[in-house]
Amino acid sequence: MGGKRGNRRPGAQLPAPRPTEGTEGRGDQPRPSRVTLGTHLHQTRVEIRRGPIPDAAELIRYREAHPDAPAVILHEFQAQGAHRRAREETCLELERRALEASILSERLGVACGLAIAMVGFGCATFLVAAGHEAAGTAIFGLDAGALVSAFILGRTRTGAPGRSHVLERA
Repeated sequence: MGGKRGNRRPGAQLPAPRPTEGTEGRGDQPRPSRVTLGTHLHQTRVEIRRGPIPDAAELIRYREAHPDAPAVILHEFQAQGAHRRAREETCLELERRALEASILSERLGVACGLAIAMVGFGCATFLVAAGHEAAGTAIFGLDAGALVSAFILGRTRTGAPGRSHVLERA
């Protein structure tokens, strides 16, 4: 067991990575720009990046490889941001339209319910005035009962007034 190869036991862990150049002075930022891992036989450099664009040192290295690379990267970042904002505006507009349609539907339902109730009360009044007290009273009672149940059951099924099922998300 005297050579450089085979000195490690099977299953032995590698030493923890030691940050080297490029990581000093970064404070508590979430990513180092470069980390170098060293072993006895070779050295491996690993770069970890979070976020959409590289840091300034990396952009300088890209410029060395191709002069237009930083401009292309920044242009793509700007285009992606503009696209994301346009999609968010579209989603907000669709949600606004859905809310307006829900409000309109609710108002139309109330107006139609009022019209139907008034017709029912009118028919009941006409029947009572024409001498059909039992039929008029029955229609009046059914009409009033339907209105009360619609308001009571309608509120308990859909939840609190003003909450729209369209905007709720899982």
